[in-house]
Amino acid sequence: MGPGQRYDLQTAVSIRIEGLSAAKRGHIEHPSADGVPFEALFRSVFGAAQNAMSYPDVGHPGVSYRDLTIENIDDAQSEHSDFFRAEFDVLFRGYTDTP
Repeated sequence: MGPGQRYDLQTAVSIRIEGLSAAKRGHIEHPSADGVPFEALFRSVFGAAQNAMSYPDVGHPGVSYRDLTIENIDDAQSEHSDFFRAEFDVLFRGYTDTP
């Protein structure tokens, strides 16, 4: 892309949230103060990822990210009543310049 040797760059980070129900000695829907509904936990983590999105300095000269997106959102949770799971990917897209 453009003059010189410049290459597209993509990096993905997957975030997975898992938990067990209180019936299986977990903390999801537990009646104690530490218990939490799984949907609320997922929304809290997802919102924190959205609010913290920025263009990271990767510590290598010539590497820059131009945008970040959240993709592959799977908040279907679980088919089992005692195990909960949700995940999403944060995709970093940018470029690298080679000297």
